[in-house]
Amino acid sequence: MSNARNDNVLLQSRIQAAYGAAEAAAEGAYRHLPFYEYGITASEDLGKDDAIQGDHFSGDITSGLVAVAGNLVVPTGLQSIGWHLAMLFGDPVTVDNTGTYTHTFSPAAVPTNRFLTMCKSHRDINQHFVADSLVYTGLEISGKKDNQRARTTFMLTGRQEEKAGAARDTTPVAWANDLVPVGFKGLVKIDGAPAAAITSLSGKMAMDAEADQEEMNGLPTAAGVDRGEWQGDGSVGTRFRDSSFYDLAVDGTLVDLSLEYTLSNGWSIVYKFFKARLERSSPNISGRGILNADFNWQIGRPAPGQVPFNVVLTNDVAAYANPT
Repeated sequence: MSNARNDNVLLQSRIQAAYGAAEAAAEGAYRHLPFYEYGITASEDLGKDDAIQGDHFSGDITSGLVAVAGNLVVPTGLQSIGWHLAMLFGDPVTVDNTGTYTHTFSPAAVPTNRFLTMCKSHRDINQHFVADSLVYTGLEISGKKDNQRARTTFMLTGRQEEKAGAARDTTPVAWANDLVPVGFKGLVKIDGAPAAAITSLSGKMAMDAEADQEEMNGLPTAAGVDRGEWQGDGSVGTRFRDSSFYDLAVDGTLVDLSLEYTLSNGWSIVYKFFKARLERSSPNISGRGILNADFNWQIGRPAPGQVPFNVVLTNDVAAYANPT
């Protein structure tokens, strides 16, 4: 009997028309999503009845609330990453550059949910599981100089996961030229200029969202997904060459931070964090090597008409929508 292997999982995704109704199976109607980790797991909060029965045995187990949530770690492929960004932020503002397109994904002041159906197919054991009404609630990035392909972590929450009799789509549509930049291609900028002495930059763009398990809908599943506040934070690693970053933190100076990857064909992705404030910190002195200093940062409320962060993607994809 075969054992399931991680590398034989086929992940299919399709934008869902309405909450609570998973998309039907159809060939060529789903997107094929490459990934490193799929941590979107089903859960049930079982209860236990405490009725007094006149003995020392525990009470009956009761069915609990059902949910599905977790993280999805994907390659930062400069075609496929736009699908995930569109699920988090909504449709981008797109500029046609004649041959390439520049997509700007920004958080909306009053966002609306975009729901998805995802199917993970364990093809070696012919087992399939469908999660419906998934909502992207945030992303995390981390850049450093290495030889690993760049990756992005997305957070999702949804209604439920159920076993299916077959894959939703055995031939999901993949992107033809999904180039992924390598870590050493990353460049960090401060206020639009390349920054010296930076060793790493991590950041989060997230919406404080959760499944609504309070509305009494007569079901163990959530009645919907409620959106909260957009939040941005992260950390920057530096060489301790002078007190410039320390001074920025102490003075409360707001800076624009960005992490960008540019390929030789002109395609690029830029994660931008606006008006970040560094937290005061001192370097930890230990050992005899080069001294580093790490600073956490946060983003507050943007000025009227502005956004706290955005992602600018340049590639050859005209738009992000269901294949058919």
